[in-house]
Amino acid sequence: MRQCVWRATAGLVLSLSSTMAWAEEWNFSAYGTLGYAVSDRPYSYLRFIDDQGTFQRDSVLGAQLDLRFNPQWAATVQAKVAPSMGNDNKWGVNTAWAFLSWRPNNDWLLRAGKQRLPLYLNSESVDVGQTYAFARLPPHFYALMPSNDFTGAYASRSWVAGAGDASLDVYTGEAPLTIRTWTRDEGAGYIADRTSYLGTALTWHLPESTWRVGAHRLVIRKKDGTDMGANFPYVDAGGGLGYYRLISALPGPPIGMASHKTIHIYSFGFEQALQPTWRLSGEVARSISPGQAGHNWSTIAGYVALQHDMGRFTPYVSLSRLKSLGTMARVSESLDAVQWPGNVPNADLINAIHRAGADYVSAYDERALAVGTSLSVTPQSKLKFEWMRTEIGKRSGLVDSPSTGVVRQQHINVLTANYSFVF
Repeated sequence: MRQCVWRATAGLVLSLSSTMAWAEEWNFSAYGTLGYAVSDRPYSYLRFIDDQGTFQRDSVLGAQLDLRFNPQWAATVQAKVAPSMGNDNKWGVNTAWAFLSWRPNNDWLLRAGKQRLPLYLNSESVDVGQTYAFARLPPHFYALMPSNDFTGAYASRSWVAGAGDASLDVYTGEAPLTIRTWTRDEGAGYIADRTSYLGTALTWHLPESTWRVGAHRLVIRKKDGTDMGANFPYVDAGGGLGYYRLISALPGPPIGMASHKTIHIYSFGFEQALQPTWRLSGEVARSISPGQAGHNWSTIAGYVALQHDMGRFTPYVSLSRLKSLGTMARVSESLDAVQWPGNVPNADLINAIHRAGADYVSAYDERALAVGTSLSVTPQSKLKFEWMRTEIGKRSGLVDSPSTGVVRQQHINVLTANYSFVF
């Protein structure tokens, strides 16, 4: 694996070296965050954070090369080192951006290659902590998408709109998608999927504010091309007992299968200056996946934040919410509710299957309050501190529940300190 990374890196360097020879000008930049977080709970939250502390959750190192060949044509390549998406104990190197852009005039911009989805207000700078005051962008909203990247085509049209300017972005493409799952008995697992994207976003920039609305469609398929479970029938076993047929080894009506699942996401975000030193911002998104009772990703997520610029200090407070809706939450609770007595044949098997199925659904019900501040050490670096208190309701897919039971009706306190820079 290490040899593959070095070979890929060497190939990228040689390719960039030859490409730079054609460029009229080029610019190299780098960014990074060294972040430490610790909670008051022994189980993991946001994948890595527990009472032992971790540097894995927020630390990242990246570099970007911008090439301009002439006034119309340019290219951007960005690579980063961050925790692997397919292994909790490893770090990985991946290309975050690699696209060619063409600007035929001041109103149009076309891109082709690997780039960011225009979903969040901070989509393009989500990894560059120096560009925002938060120690961590509100995770209950920014965890909405398993991946923020795609490879495909992107078109943007800009025009003057009143006292500001507006832009309409349209994009389409695909991306490999690794979905992390967690079960109380087996721990972390990883599902290899492939996602197709199609969407649009309208952004309006004014001197004192920014507004964005978007509509996005995701179509997720298994990477190996096989069908995925969509609906799981309930089987009445008699005597007041029953089970959900989550695996084909159990007898009962056929499991409803589908070649893909579709998720629609509708988003809205804003940032508004209230006074010269006060800013209010917020984002909200509603995701809908119709017809997928077992794997329904219907959720609502959002946050609102208030920041106050005080010279080198920028204290802030944010409130965020993430909640599963529809069948997703009900299926998870139903699976946990079905428990067979230990003296009934196959009780252990049925209970284990239900237990794993309830964990796999990954329903969400939580809210959080975060209070923090950033300190501008230099114009290119920031030191940040934050306390976040999360209240877990019925359950949360952002928590790795221990084998002793589902984490519910609990709070988690997280302390974060990090240093972010660009150069």
